[in-house]
Amino acid sequence: MALVGAVAVPTLMSKSAIAATSPTLTPASGSPSSGPVGTTVAYAYSYDGTTTDCPATGTPPYTIVLKWDQPDPTEIIGSASGCDGTVSGRVPNDATLGVPQHPTASLYDSTDTEIALSGAQTSSAFSVTPTPTPTPTRTPTPRPTPTPTQRPTPTPIQTVTPIPTVTPKPTPTPTPLPTPTPFVIGGGGGGSGGGTPQGGADCSAGIGRGPTATELEADVTELASTDPTALEIDLLSSAEYYNDAGSNTLGFINRIYDDVLRHDPTPIEIATAIPAIVAGGEAARSQLVEDVVLSPEARAIRVDQVYHALLKRYPDSAELASWVNQLAGPGSKGLSGNNVVETLAGSGPYYTLVGASASTFVAAVYEDLLNRAPTPAELTADASLIAQIQAGTNVANAASSAAARKTVVANLVGGSEFRTDEVTSFFANYLHPTCKELVAQECASSIGVPTSAELANTLTSFQSGQTEEDIIAGALSSPQYYQNHGSSQTGLIKGVYQDLLGRAPTGAEVSAALAAYTNDLSGHQNFAKAMVGSLAYQDLVVSLDYHQLLLRAPLPTEQDAGQGILQSGRSLQTPDELLIEQIASTSEFYADAGGTDSRFLVRAIQSLFLRRATTAQADVILNRPPPHDSTWQAAVTQTLVDSSEYRSNFINGVYAKFLTYSVCAVGTPNLTGDASTGFLTNVPGGLLGLGIFTAVLLMGIAAVAFFTIERRRFSRMYPNEGPPQHPW
Repeated sequence: MALVGAVAVPTLMSKSAIAATSPTLTPASGSPSSGPVGTTVAYAYSYDGTTTDCPATGTPPYTIVLKWDQPDPTEIIGSASGCDGTVSGRVPNDATLGVPQHPTASLYDSTDTEIALSGAQTSSAFSVTPTPTPTPTRTPTPRPTPTPTQRPTPTPIQTVTPIPTVTPKPTPTPTPLPTPTPFVIGGGGGGSGGGTPQGGADCSAGIGRGPTATELEADVTELASTDPTALEIDLLSSAEYYNDAGSNTLGFINRIYDDVLRHDPTPIEIATAIPAIVAGGEAARSQLVEDVVLSPEARAIRVDQVYHALLKRYPDSAELASWVNQLAGPGSKGLSGNNVVETLAGSGPYYTLVGASASTFVAAVYEDLLNRAPTPAELTADASLIAQIQAGTNVANAASSAAARKTVVANLVGGSEFRTDEVTSFFANYLHPTCKELVAQECASSIGVPTSAELANTLTSFQSGQTEEDIIAGALSSPQYYQNHGSSQTGLIKGVYQDLLGRAPTGAEVSAALAAYTNDLSGHQNFAKAMVGSLAYQDLVVSLDYHQLLLRAPLPTEQDAGQGILQSGRSLQTPDELLIEQIASTSEFYADAGGTDSRFLVRAIQSLFLRRATTAQADVILNRPPPHDSTWQAAVTQTLVDSSEYRSNFINGVYAKFLTYSVCAVGTPNLTGDASTGFLTNVPGGLLGLGIFTAVLLMGIAAVAFFTIERRRFSRMYPNEGPPQHPW
C-alpha cells in the first residue's frame, strides 16, 4: 500500500552550492543483506564524503531520511540527525519479495524541505526473504462479542473523581458485527446495517429491490473485470440510495455507516463528514462512500465473512492483518476481495474441512459459492479436474491436486452465476428506503451546531475535569433534547436508550426509569449520567474502540480491562482517551498498520482524525527521539487525542448527533430549575456556556430544504457473528 503522500512527498529546491562529491549510501557494518519483513537494516550516509560539511542551502538543522524501495519508494523507514552518519530502519511489512531492494536516503532541513541533489541510493541490494512462520500478536480473536447484560433501572453515577490514568476514544455506538448473506462479500442481510430488524429495518425488513435485466447484464459484465467493491461503491453513491436515505446529508451518513460498517457513525465521524458533503455535494458523497467501503474496518469485515463462510471460523490477528493490508484501500491498488475467496476455497484447510476427497470438495464448494449442488453436466465437465483432485491422496500428486482445486474454484468465482449472485445481493442489501414510518415522525430537521462560544467553553471544560461522557450526558439531559423527543419524560427515556444502546427500552425499563427519576432538569441529568455510566454502554464503547482500531472484537479480559478504565474516573486525561491510548500502543496495532513508524502514524491519524497526515505533523512525530516503542506509540496517540482538532470534532459531532431537532417537535415547557436553555450548563462540574443555539444548515434549491435526521436504529449484536473493524 502506498503511504499517504503527505508523509513523504519530496519538494525539490534549488541548490546554490553543490557537494564536493556526490552523496553516498552504503550498508553499515554488521547490517544484514537479506531477511524477512521486520529485519533491522542500517546504512552509512555521507553528504559529500566528509564528516563536517552540510549543504549551503536550506535551514539547519538537517535530518537524514531513509526510504525503502519496492513497492513504495517514498515510504520512510528511519531517520537520523545530521548531514553524515548511520541511519537505520526496519524492512516494511509490504516489502516486495524476490526483487532486489535498493533503499535511498536524502537530507531534509528544519522546514521539512528535501535538499536538492542530496539523494543517494545504495548499490548493495537487500533481499527480502519469506517469513517462515508468521507470529500472531495474540491468540485467535474470539467471536462474537457477548451481548452485554442490560440494566433495567440505571443508577445515577457519582461525579467523576480524578484518578491517574491515560488516553483513548469517546463516543461509540452499537457493536459492529458482520452478517454474511448467502455468500457474498457485501452488506449485511438484516437490512440497513444487517442484524435483527429494528428501527428503519423493522419497516423495510432490509429487503431491497432486484436489479432490472439491463442493470443485471451491465453489472455482471462489469464484475468480470473489476473488484466487487466497485459495484458496491456505485450503488451506494447513486441518487436512488441517497433518496432512500431521506435525501439529506445526516440520513445518508447514518445509512452508509449502518450498511457497510454495522454501526452508527460516531460524533467525530459525523463532524468530519457533514462539512465535507455540504461543501462538496455529490462528489463528496461519493468520496465518503469510497473511503468507508475501502476502509480497513470494511476490509476486515469482508475477510471475516469469507473465513466464516468457508472455513467456519474467523481469522486470527496475523491472517486478518495480512489480508486487510493486501486488499485495495482508498487511493491504493490491491487484491480483489474475490482473491480471498479463491485462495481460501482452494486451500488445504478447506479441503480437509469438507472431507478431504474430490467428491466432498466439489459438493461443498458448489454449495458454499453458489448455494446449490453441482449438476450432472457440471460433474461431467469437471471430470478430469475431479480425478486430479482425488489423485492428490498420493503425496507425489499433492501439487497437481491443489492446482486442480484452485482451477475448480476459479471457474466458479469467475462464472456468471457467482457474479449474478453478487449483483443481486448488493441490490437487495442496499437499495431499500429507510423506514417510511420513522421518516414521517421526524419531519424537517436542522443540524445541531455549537456556537463559537459554546465550542470554546466546552474545549476549556476538557482541561478542567470534564469527560466525553459528561458532555454526552449534558446533551441528553438538555431542554433541546427533551423537546426533540416530544417534551415528555417517556419520550426522553426512549430516545436515550435508542441513541446510546441502539435499542428501544423494554416496558419494565421505562417504568423503572419513570419511578426512579423526576421529570425535571435534575432528574433528566441523573438519568443521562446513569445511562452513560452503565455497563451496557461501556461494553459498547470498549467494543467499538477495538473494532475501529484493531479491526476485531475485544477478548473477555480486554473487555473487562476496558470497562475498568472507563470506570476509573479522570486524572490528567479522560478515561475514553486512556482506552484509545492503551489499544493504539499495542504491538498488534503497530503490526496491523504495516509494521513501520510511518505506517503506524498514518493509521493512527486516519483512525482518529479521519484524514491524512500532513508533512509537518509526520516530521515532528517521526523525529521524536528513540526508542520508538509502545511508550512512544502511547505518547503519539496522547498528542493526537489531546489536540483541539480531535476534541472539536467530538464536540461538533455531539451537537449534530444528539441535538439535531425536528421542526414539528412539541414546544418545551419551562422545567423546574431551568435557568438556561443550553445543555452545557447541565454537565456535571461544568464550566460550560449558557444556552444552546442551533445553527441551521440550509440545503437545496432556494435554501429552504432542511436536513432530515435518520434516527439511530440498530443494535449490532449478532449471536453467531463476531468481527472486526476502522478510517478512511
